[in-house]
Amino acid sequence: VVVPLALQAVSLSRAESGREFSVSVSFGFAKASLGKLARRAIQDVRTHALRSQSIVVRGATDAIGDRSANQRLAVTRAESVREELVKLGVAPDIVRVEGCIDCFVASNMTPLGRSANRRADIVFSGAAEKPFLR
Repeated sequence: VVVPLALQAVSLSRAESGREFSVSVSFGFAKASLGKLARRAIQDVRTHALRSQSIVVRGATDAIGDRSANQRLAVTRAESVREELVKLGVAPDIVRVEGCIDCFVASNMTPLGRSANRRADIVFSGAAEKPFLR
């Protein structure tokens, strides 16, 4: 089964809870590089990122493959997102990266489910009145 390119490039989900806002960006199989759509999605939340007091980027993987390799990939995905945020002017000291290999949002039994699990969740916390600039 082939997963459509659009699903491989970016999948956004937004959740707001009090002073917390999150966005998820998807990755292709065994990939940690950001495509055009993923970069655009991150650019779309730039203003919110600049106003956040802290940002956690949590890279995730599907359940295919070696756990230690998946942990490295999850962290590398998070680092790719962090690098893009910093390029957009976000202060690097407010962005923390994590890797999670058991943070599934869908079943790993189907290609579509595995695709949904290959992502980085970006959690913005504590919106400030003025942007933090580096």
